[in-house]
Amino acid sequence: MRKFTTLLLRAACYSSLEEVDADKLRQMFKILENSLIRAMDVDVIQIFEELREKKEKDLSMVVRLLEIISNGLETAAMIYDIIAACSTDVKYLPENIVTTCLQLIRNHLETTIYPLIDLNGFEEDTAMNNGIRIFLMYVESIAPARRYLSRLLPLITHFLHRASTLLLANEIDDHGVIVLSYISLGVFFHDYVDDNHTCLVTIKSGDNVINPYEQAKMGSMEVLRVMFNKFPHHRKWILSEVLTSLNALTSMDRSEKRYRLRDNTKIHVMSALFMQLVQCCAVSGDIEDQKQWMRKWKLKYQKARNDGDVAQIRSLDEKLVQQSVGYWKSATEAASQSAAYLLDFLITKQVY
Repeated sequence: MRKFTTLLLRAACYSSLEEVDADKLRQMFKILENSLIRAMDVDVIQIFEELREKKEKDLSMVVRLLEIISNGLETAAMIYDIIAACSTDVKYLPENIVTTCLQLIRNHLETTIYPLIDLNGFEEDTAMNNGIRIFLMYVESIAPARRYLSRLLPLITHFLHRASTLLLANEIDDHGVIVLSYISLGVFFHDYVDDNHTCLVTIKSGDNVINPYEQAKMGSMEVLRVMFNKFPHHRKWILSEVLTSLNALTSMDRSEKRYRLRDNTKIHVMSALFMQLVQCCAVSGDIEDQKQWMRKWKLKYQKARNDGDVAQIRSLDEKLVQQSVGYWKSATEAASQSAAYLLDFLITKQVY
């Protein structure tokens, strides 16, 4: 799969995709799709529990399932790499494969990643928590299983970064946008504790090292920022989802500050998310339209200067000022509305 992706990306780089055999390309994409389908509904923790209940001594099946999940997530990331790089010749892609990738990521965040991330945050050792702990202990004791599990978060993070690229290129449909928003929002409402030294969240020594789950949050923040900027009609909904879910945080230490600012100070990642969302309102979502307008204005201005048409130059200057004022006004109003909605919600919550 990796070699195929590398070669295809290289062909796209040299604008040589048309020379690739279309039938073979469709066959390869079908193989990639099958990898997604195999991994889609694998609940490895649940299967491990069922094997234990049956008192099965051979648990090697769990290692194989982790490999299937790892391969599926890697395939999803590769598919998004290909779509982004090829400026999408989607005629070769299976139908709905973009949404299938999103659903795969969402499934394994909910069935594999979140239960293990939340594990150290639970104070009570229920039967379910004990089962997850035993699963994690088993994985830690088997080198291949440990390797597969440690790959999951980096693959998801890579996928999220590539998804933000596809959002900018309008390669994800409305249903996909909704699924992607739930994926990105969900990452913020689970957290690890600092003594989590499992293979899933490997915390290396050094203050400047960002562990895999924090990297996933950065990827999710990038997706939400692009979405908030590009789809203004989703802004209030995204803010509402974040704000109403604050009380549902599983194991997040609200005093923990892990997001580093440029001046080297740290703030809580939720504060960083709110700041990013409000600030990105001030950037036009239709930036290409703005650039096109500016290119036309420059051509007219250059012609007026060459002709020595003072009246036309004055008129064009006035139009540029009007255009700039209109842009700044709409951007400021959009940021103010989002900030006001955020503050109103927090103040109301504090009062009641």
